[in-house]
Order: sequence, then structure tokens, then C-alpha cells
Amino acid sequence: MPKIQLALDTLSAETALELARIVTPYVDILEAGTPLIESAGIGIVSRLKIPHLNKLVLGDPKSSDVGTYEAGVAFAAGADIVTTQGITTLATIAEVQREADKWKRRVEVDCPVDGLREITVFGINLVL
Repeated sequence: MPKIQLALDTLSAETALELARIVTPYVDILEAGTPLIESAGIGIVSRLKIPHLNKLVLGDPKSSDVGTYEAGVAFAAGADIVTTQGITTLATIAEVQREADKWKRRVEVDCPVDGLREITVFGINLVL
């Protein structure tokens, strides 16, 4: 069944939290977008997850070279899903997936991916 994801790409944590409160009955995934994480810090993931425990929270740091570190920080903050860039190396995508496996969480690859077929070997099944 398809899931509805709302990208919270605002630069204001308070605006993002208010939007999440309003739309939470209608969406399945609350995305802490890259601009939001960059302006509010990774703690915004926790601030979204705690009041919405029944929703998936996606942290969107778009890791491209320090995948294990960024994924681990996002998962520690409460992210259920993290993104990595499809334009990065297959090695980075694999390391992000290994980190997700440690946390029993998921990875979404933000396309384009040259080796789209290859990433399925890593267990990735979310591609944007």
C-alpha cells in the first residue's frame, strides 16, 4: 500500500512542528528535510518523532560520503528511515544500509542511481 510522505523543508523548527501537528492524521511519513536539518540541527528528528510515535520519521541528510556517521546520528535521533544520494558511490550506499541494518531501520536512496540493480543486493527497497 502506498504511503504519503510530507517533506518538511521549512527553515523553521517551530513551523515544521506545527505543520506536522496539523497534517499528522493524513500522512504516514514525516520527513525532516535537508534544509530543516541544516537550519535546526539533527535534534529536529527527535522533536518530530516524540509526539508522533505512530508515524515514520525520515531524516534526509542526503549522505554522500560519511554515510555511516550521518545515518547513525539520524537513527540515534529517532529516524526510522534515512536518505543517501544515488549519485554517491555504491560503497557509501552499502555502508548506509549496513548502519540501517544495525538499527533495524531503513534507507531511501535519492536517485539517480547508476547501479540501481546493484543496490538491491544491499537490501535497499526505497528509491525516490
